[in-house]
Amino acid sequence: MPQRPALFRLRHAALAAVSAVMALSMPSAMAWTNKPVRMLVPAPAGGTMDVIARLLADQLSQDLGQPVVVDNKPGAGGGIAISAMLQAPPDGQTIMVTATNVLTEVPHVLKTPYHTMTDIRPVAAVARSRLLLVGAPSLPAKDLKSLVNYVHANPGKLSFASYSAGTASHYAGVIMNQKAGLDLAHVPFAGSSPALAQVMGGQIALMYDGMVTSLPMIRAGKLQAYAVASKSRSPLLPQVPTFAELGYRMWSSATGSA
Repeated sequence: MPQRPALFRLRHAALAAVSAVMALSMPSAMAWTNKPVRMLVPAPAGGTMDVIARLLADQLSQDLGQPVVVDNKPGAGGGIAISAMLQAPPDGQTIMVTATNVLTEVPHVLKTPYHTMTDIRPVAAVARSRLLLVGAPSLPAKDLKSLVNYVHANPGKLSFASYSAGTASHYAGVIMNQKAGLDLAHVPFAGSSPALAQVMGGQIALMYDGMVTSLPMIRAGKLQAYAVASKSRSPLLPQVPTFAELGYRMWSSATGSA
């Protein structure tokens, strides 16, 4: 049976981790191919997966001496991109950069025509990231306790965005609803960028997002950050407490991506 196209697996992106992994991969990458490579991304341009894919594509192109073309195919919880990869010739010229939860979690909540454990071969984990709770700058609540109280005081009026149904971004909102007794409605999007645009514009109150895409907006004052899902505070946002510090220990070691 011919081997399926290889898959580059993105482990919840963090920019600092990318160059070290690429350097370790360089010798095998240079012996990989002498043809152009198509790199599928199951998310729209501008999201965490897309940012990492383009960094990786640039480095691979230099190492291989061949074009590495990023092809964004968002939708269906990653299913559109995965199907495109599996339908490509099994010659290793079509690969994919994705978050692990697209392979490990989404198939449990969405019906897929493929089996991620047998149809797809992970090649490398290239990065990690922390999940953040961010909100519209217009929200009057400026910390998590005030935010919970504000949602309680406005039942049925607020919602949270995710970068796709079945992702860590979605699960985080559902878990927080349960733990804090909130009634935030879920609004899924095809990627971080369109979701964040709605949050920044105030049409949607909140989102659980990866730091890669949210950090520039937080620094620019276009988003406010309430908490980070990790064991310790991020050195990039030292002023933002962890959920555990605030009494929500279910995410003491959580990470996320888009």
